[in-house]
Amino acid sequence: MLTRIVGINPGKDGRLHLHVQYIADRKIKRWPTGVRVAPDDWDQAGQKLRPKATADVKADTVALSELQARIDRIVKDYFGRFGEQPSIEYVTSVFSDEAAPAKLALTPVVETALLAFFDEFVTLKTPMWSVNTVRMFNTLRNHLTSMQAADGKVITFTSVDSAFIGRFQRHLLAKGHKNTTVSKQLTNFKVVLNHFVKEGVNQNLRFRDFSAGKRTNPGRIVIALTAEEFKAVRDLDLSGSKRLAQVRDLFVLSCLTGLRYSDFTTIKPSDVKGGTLRVVTHKTQQALDVPLNATAREILARSGGQLPRISNQKYNDYIKEVGTMVPALAEEVTVVHYYGSRREEHVVPKHALLSSHTGRRTFATMMMAAGVPAPAIMRITGHTSLQVFFRYVNYRGANLDAVGGALAALD
Repeated sequence: MLTRIVGINPGKDGRLHLHVQYIADRKIKRWPTGVRVAPDDWDQAGQKLRPKATADVKADTVALSELQARIDRIVKDYFGRFGEQPSIEYVTSVFSDEAAPAKLALTPVVETALLAFFDEFVTLKTPMWSVNTVRMFNTLRNHLTSMQAADGKVITFTSVDSAFIGRFQRHLLAKGHKNTTVSKQLTNFKVVLNHFVKEGVNQNLRFRDFSAGKRTNPGRIVIALTAEEFKAVRDLDLSGSKRLAQVRDLFVLSCLTGLRYSDFTTIKPSDVKGGTLRVVTHKTQQALDVPLNATAREILARSGGQLPRISNQKYNDYIKEVGTMVPALAEEVTVVHYYGSRREEHVVPKHALLSSHTGRRTFATMMMAAGVPAPAIMRITGHTSLQVFFRYVNYRGANLDAVGGALAALD
């Protein structure tokens, strides 16, 4: 709904004329910015001038931003008043300081619609976020949009109070989401609201009084393999299935490096420096040095350092299939979920719970069981908080024998 800057009408010298473009009702309106650049000096995807694109890039960048912000504000103000996209004629009229349409003069001003600003927030943050983070906030927007449709009234910044939060929680629970998911959505919602407080758009601070609740399930079981289970998976003969052998190798590699799916599936030959893997993580942009044992080096060598690409969904499906071939993973596990005050229990075999994150948890659990200090493990996993790190450790597997031995010594 908001504007973009586009380069059009190259002159005889090949340079583009930059315009602010707005589209409504299949019509296009462009406002000239007065800035001209060579095609290679305009980053269309990033919506910015490249270094040395003009004689004064800084001043021209400010000029572009100010013009675009002026038109965007006209669009957002109208949407906030009437809950619909303004026509090109309206935006042009207001921009030219002409008399606004009678509808504006006759209709009382209402609170600013929150969702009118949501896309601006995501667009602003996208260059700094991972794909998964962008997807996560788009999911929040979808939830708010569906709630707005169900309520039949526009969500405004001033309408966000304890009653609204209660309705939003009930809306999410009614859609079948667990308490942990509800908590995550509320946490992300507070991030959005805080952003617009800093921008001067949101003056309602009541949202800071509510708690998003716990994002962890008190009955949550950490699904991680023991060293024996890991070895059983590693040693499976999967020569009859290339797809399962490839997924098994990826899983083993994740168990030996502690990397996230987005990192261990994108390892390149240049990331391997002797016996060390050096990566910059996709999620947190941390530079990590991970020691490689013989098994990990063999997997990387076998793939030529270029691991097979596979979607997260297929990976999760295939690793569960691999798990069915390990007798120890047929052990039944009780999984507890909470939906509001309702508790649900499900008994499933352990192999049915294997996923792309199990390897990371297995790494942390096996290292703790081997006596490696938590700070040393965290330097490889990239965790900066002990509280978060310990969510990855299955203490039943890591410490139960040690506790049993200590108790036996007291007999």
